[in-house]
Amino acid sequence: MKWGWVESNPALLASPPKVTVARVVAPTVEQLISILEETKAVHPQWGAFFMFGALTGMRRGELCCLHWDDCGDTGVMVTKSMIYTPAGGTREHGLFIVEALWL
Repeated sequence: MKWGWVESNPALLASPPKVTVARVVAPTVEQLISILEETKAVHPQWGAFFMFGALTGMRRGELCCLHWDDCGDTGVMVTKSMIYTPAGGTREHGLFIVEALWL
């Protein structure tokens, strides 16, 4: 300890915290249809946004990071996932490919 060095790794004695897994309850088909109708009534773009999320299963942070560059005439192609977090801004989440064709 003369120079501040430790002889063993103290991290080896630590134990990881317990992780609580949140149970996700997906809306029923009827609830989803109601949500999509309500959002479309507010504004057609909101309806498209929620429909895209429902069809792809993307998380809200991933949806919020979509750019117009991801959209084309025939559909949407996302090749990397960016996640928006209110506390930490945006961060890259790795390779994630979603391709959705316009109906």
